[in-house]
Amino acid sequence: MGNYFDQSKTGNYLKGTFIANCSPLGLTGLAISSSHLELLEIFRDELKIRNKGVIKRLDKYDYRLEIKDVEKLLVELRESRIDYVTKDRRFPDIVEEQFLDHLVRGFFDAKARVRKRGSYSNIQIWSNNNLLVGINEILRKHANVQHKNPSEGYVVYGHKDSIAIYNFIYRDWEFIEKSGLYIPSKKERFNPNYHADYSTNPQNRRSVDMIERAIPLLIDGKTATEVA
Repeated sequence: MGNYFDQSKTGNYLKGTFIANCSPLGLTGLAISSSHLELLEIFRDELKIRNKGVIKRLDKYDYRLEIKDVEKLLVELRESRIDYVTKDRRFPDIVEEQFLDHLVRGFFDAKARVRKRGSYSNIQIWSNNNLLVGINEILRKHANVQHKNPSEGYVVYGHKDSIAIYNFIYRDWEFIEKSGLYIPSKKERFNPNYHADYSTNPQNRRSVDMIERAIPLLIDGKTATEVA
């Protein structure tokens, strides 16, 4: 067995998934949660840890992959400069540029939510601010995303930026389709052929602004009625 997170397309997809949603499990284990069962199956099977990884259903919507006794993986995380503690985690600065789209797609599949309203799409991500700033810098530099400053704990990308992200993370489609390293239901929520500028249309810009104002209130426990 080679490295878990080597400098390859697959290794960086798995690394992005880990960065987004993995947490400690005991002294020598890891856990990763997702509402997408297929993502956990990809993570388990690609790491070749089927005998050590158990997927459990947490509730109606969420699953968790629990991986025990993976000391080698923990060592590799330290060598890759990926923090074991979730709240302190940042994007690694040693990823080759040619693999950044796969890294971001792994993070996106594990963390992002795609909302579709008519022909428009937007992407919502909740995470620690280190990761939000890190992914936004990558997207601004390599995907022509215009969003400047993520809010504390979340970011919302409007339609124009969402399509730029779509084009970036799925640009290596021949490999992605052959390897199966993506979540089809997320990809299908985009309408990449609709090129209206969501960020400058006043009505739709107001919708994004309303979403951005509502998210911290909902996180603080307000109901949808109170936020509306």
